[in-house]
This record gives sequence, structure tokens and C-alpha cells, in this order.
Amino acid sequence: MQAYRRLGVLGGTFDPVHIGHLRCALDVKEFLELDRVMLVPSKTPPHKPESYASASDRYKMLKLAALFAKELTVSDFELGQSRPSYTFYTLQHFGTNAQKLFFIIGSDAFSEIRTWHRWEEIFNITNFAVMLRAGHEPEDIGKMLPSEITADFERQEVGYRHRSGNMIIPVKVTKLDVSSTQVRRLVALGKSIRFLVPERVMEYIEKKRLYRPT
Repeated sequence: MQAYRRLGVLGGTFDPVHIGHLRCALDVKEFLELDRVMLVPSKTPPHKPESYASASDRYKMLKLAALFAKELTVSDFELGQSRPSYTFYTLQHFGTNAQKLFFIIGSDAFSEIRTWHRWEEIFNITNFAVMLRAGHEPEDIGKMLPSEITADFERQEVGYRHRSGNMIIPVKVTKLDVSSTQVRRLVALGKSIRFLVPERVMEYIEKKRLYRPT
């Protein structure tokens, strides 16, 4: 894998990928001046129920979505793992190919970090780019930190610095009212998902008859 100076990693089920995922990735890439954002579909996410589309289909849809986006690369790293898709190991893997690694995560997920596998160690191996939803302010990030580790952080002008030197940086992203749940529901109802997902993704969903009632 290519070595990067500043690499962002955005994981998820992407079931399916939609324009909100892509726009947020671009917002973070530009704000933090990243060389690239790596999109990493999970195979067996430990915090979510079983996905609706197969890991292979979700990966192929991501590849189609990022086909002409030079800012984005899609990785099948987690699809080749036999264990659950634990973020700790994924970030360990990509950290070996980046001078600075940035884990891109939504504020909702960040607020639940205590429930993650080896969560305290994650702060030692990556910076965090926490995407803020509408109504959240940068100061809210500090309130989301688990009480066990608040002493490990120092407030900085741009975020919070961990004792390892890694940063938690809040990033305001474009608010797009679209979700994978919404896309799946529209498909199930036989309604159009045009402009909610990239055109090639929409064509793939139609061709493979994904998310339709059985």
C-alpha cells in the first residue's frame, strides 16, 4: 500500500454508500488537508446488526462511488479478516502507512467510544477527526470524553491533545439529510433513490435487486 503523509480513515457498513458519506469525507479531507481518505467497509461490525447487503456488494458499491473521486480510495482490508471488524486493528494496519493518521468518526459514534474493543489504546495510535452534526459546537467534544481518560487530554485551540500527542479535532461537515436506512426504505417501497446515491450505485442496486422485499 502507498505511504501517505496525512491519511484519513472512514469506516462503516455503507449499506449502501450515499452522498452524505462522500460529502463528509471530502469536507474532512479539505479541512485537515489530508492526502487521501480511505473508505473501509466493515465485514462484521460488532456494534450493528447484520448488514442488509453482502460485504462484497457493499464494497463494490463503494468502488463505484469513488471511481472518479481522486480524493478517495476504497480498501477491502476488513473484508479479508476472520475476526469481527474491530477499529483498533484496522487503524493499526493503516497507521503503518501514514506519517499522520486521522480516524474520521461521527460525534454520535464518538460519544459511545467506551463500548469499543481496546478503546483506550485507540487514542495512542491515531488522531480523531470528529464530524459535528448540526447544533453541536467544538466544545461539545470534551464533554463526550469518557471520565476515565479526561485527565489524559489538554484543551488546545483546535481541539484536544492526548498525552500521546494525538489530537481530537472537531470538523463541521455539510448537513445532508440522507441516510442508508432512508435509501433502503425507498428501494423497498419501489421509489426512486436518484440523487441520494451516486448514479452508478443506483444502477448497481437496481441490477442486483438489493434491498427489495423478499
